[in-house]
Amino acid sequence: MATPNKKATTFAGLDGQDHELEFKNVDIVRHAEGTILLPEGLSLHEAKWWIERRYRDEETKVDVTERLEGFPVDVANAMQVAAKKLYGETAMVASWWKTPQFLTVPIDHKGNTASVFIGDFMVPGMDGELSCQPDANDALVIYGSVKKKDMPIVKRLLDETKVQLKKFSLFRGKAWRIEMKYDQKFRRDTFADPEFIDVTKVPTQLLLNEATTELLDAAVWTPITDFELVKDCDVPFKRGALLEGPYGTGKTLSIYETAKLAQENNITLILLKDIKDLQKIYPLAVRYAPTVLCGEDADLLVTDADGLSVINNMLDGVEYKDKSILLLLSTNHIEKFPESLLRPGRFHTIISYSNPDEDTSARLVQQFAEGHIDHADFDTQQIGQALSGQMPAVIHEVVQLAKLFTIRRLVKQYGRKLKADDPLLQLKTADVLKAIRSMQKHIGLLAPRKKDETAPVSKLGYAIGTGLADKLNQGQAMFDQMIEVVARPNGH
Repeated sequence: MATPNKKATTFAGLDGQDHELEFKNVDIVRHAEGTILLPEGLSLHEAKWWIERRYRDEETKVDVTERLEGFPVDVANAMQVAAKKLYGETAMVASWWKTPQFLTVPIDHKGNTASVFIGDFMVPGMDGELSCQPDANDALVIYGSVKKKDMPIVKRLLDETKVQLKKFSLFRGKAWRIEMKYDQKFRRDTFADPEFIDVTKVPTQLLLNEATTELLDAAVWTPITDFELVKDCDVPFKRGALLEGPYGTGKTLSIYETAKLAQENNITLILLKDIKDLQKIYPLAVRYAPTVLCGEDADLLVTDADGLSVINNMLDGVEYKDKSILLLLSTNHIEKFPESLLRPGRFHTIISYSNPDEDTSARLVQQFAEGHIDHADFDTQQIGQALSGQMPAVIHEVVQLAKLFTIRRLVKQYGRKLKADDPLLQLKTADVLKAIRSMQKHIGLLAPRKKDETAPVSKLGYAIGTGLADKLNQGQAMFDQMIEVVARPNGH
């Protein structure tokens, strides 16, 4: 096909003579049919000239530089899948004069891996080579020099890579931990390899006090499990939730339960190994949005001016406004958070955790006992009252000790070895209460000490130090008196 333009010029024809060029621009388009279509009035002399001109243009070299957002190995894997889909098994052949580079990357918590190509490569039908390498900003850059005629091949490969990155990402829609590491090549911090979270080990039922469970379910889990509905109701996924309370009350377990729900609903969850990496890893969370970004011990950030600014901006800053990131942080020290950070609009939800109440304590005993409960002799109320207010870790150890008391009692009673599935192996109320009594002194050591209370060894050291100082002071006073006497005339 050709587009006529009547502004004339001249060209050398097939006969060696100058001819008048009737067309200013001719657009040459390839099509499936085996015919060459020429516009009315275009001579073969002129057609040849235009074809030669097009040939010279297509043979010129052009530089390619394309930056693809995503974890570098993830993008490289997506490109590998895209090339295989477009060109078959022979896609992305390493340059013949260079050794292929393959990276082995984990793809799940079970230890399965994928082999990902990195480096210089060629694609069937393309005259030239490209290279894919991570850049200083932790993205994958595709660059190289190819002939202009091959640009459609490059564009097709890049477009298909973006499609595959959304469809078959190694990390999107999964739960994983990550931290920063120092990169010697770029002389800066970069991402370490992610570690996938085994969500199959998350307890089947997270037992918290009723009020805590209801708020956690509504404010954190509902935006994950009902993502589209929540969005349609004009409730943004971008939220800030803070889990606060004493250690051992279920905050970490809540994060892992959130990881399980996120993965089940194809929402990415990233758990920071170090809360101080929050600002550096946030851009990675944006690449895989919608993302739940989690971090523990958030009080380590808010006590620092720079860290406080980071959290403020992520929760309320203009540059983070439209990011689909649910920021889920936890702390054991809510008292370290300034009031300005706790107001609605910053943290949208603050979920308070406390040690289990009577009902929750009794249910925890049954969960930790894993079916080894003699329900005919299990006083839920009495056991719940005895353990109310204790942290779940204490209740877990009570149950473990009660199991040992039960095993010892049955072995003495029946004089034979038992198996774990033996119907006799059931905890009774007396076993659990005996375990509680046995751990009372241990539990007492966990009670917070008063500010003026000092450990006995410290008190002894203080007393010795004080007494020694008094003796030294007395000795100095006596020495001063002796010097004064000697200094008097005639000893008077």
